Amino acid sequence: TSFNDLDDWEFAEHAKIFGGDGYRVTTRAELKDALEIAYNTRGKFQLVEVMMDRKAISPALKRFTDAIKASN
Repeated sequence: TSFNDLDDWEFAEHAKIFGGDGYRVTTRAELKDALEIAYNTRGKFQLVEVMMDRKAISPALKRFTDAIKASN
């Protein structure tokens, strides 16, 4: 629904506002690299923004949303 449609807020860029580092990733390799950099960086806020397909959902989140739908 349009309620869930968000503009591109570029969250990774917002990390700089708080004195941190931000990384926007779109692939597993980029995620691995960003997590490694973030883990090894001490003393600064780290944010990893993961860009996923709009319809991507984990099995756990699917079970949760199905349970919520069933209770309504």
